[in-house]
Amino acid sequence: MRKHVAGLALAAAFLWAAEGLAEDASGMDAGGMDGNIARAASVRMLQSELMVAALGCHGDLRATLVSNYNHFVRQFSPALIHSADTLRGHFRETYGAKHRIRFDSFLTHLANRASLNSIREATYCKDRARLAKTALGLKGTDLASFTIATYTKSLAELADDVPAPNDRRLAAREKEHKGPNASK
Repeated sequence: MRKHVAGLALAAAFLWAAEGLAEDASGMDAGGMDGNIARAASVRMLQSELMVAALGCHGDLRATLVSNYNHFVRQFSPALIHSADTLRGHFRETYGAKHRIRFDSFLTHLANRASLNSIREATYCKDRARLAKTALGLKGTDLASFTIATYTKSLAELADDVPAPNDRRLAAREKEHKGPNASK
C-alpha cells in the first residue's frame, strides 16, 4: 500500500511538472470556493481519479483505462494546463514562498482521495471507465461544467484544503510556525 501511495504522489508530482455549476452572485460555488478555483480543482479531481484508475485498476479494464487516461490528457491538455495554472496562481498568492510545497501536497491529497475511493468502492474501475468515456465525449469548453456537476459534494469537502485568496489565518499560522522573530 505504501508503494502504491508513494507511486501516486510521484505521479502527481510528475503531472504537475509536465504541465506548465454556475456561480452565484457572490462568485462562490456550492463548495464555498471561488468559482474559478472550484472549476480548476474539479478538473484536477477528475484527472486524479482517472490517473489513479489507470495506474491502479487491473484486469480487462486496465488497458482501456490507460488508453482513456492518455486520450483525456491529450484531448484536454489546454484545460488541464489552465486548471493547473489557476491553482498554482492561487497557491502562490495564498502561501507565497511555500506555494510549491502546498500545491504538491494538494495534488497528493487529491491522488490519495482517489486511491481511497478505489479501495472503498467495489465498482471503482468500472465507474471510472464510464466516467472517462463520458468525459471524452465532451468538448473542451464543457469540461469544467461537467467536473463541477460531478464533484460538487467533493468540492464542499475539499473547501478546507483550498484556502481562500489572501487568507490571513494562513499567514498567521505560518508566522506561528516560524516563531516570534520571523520576518515577513
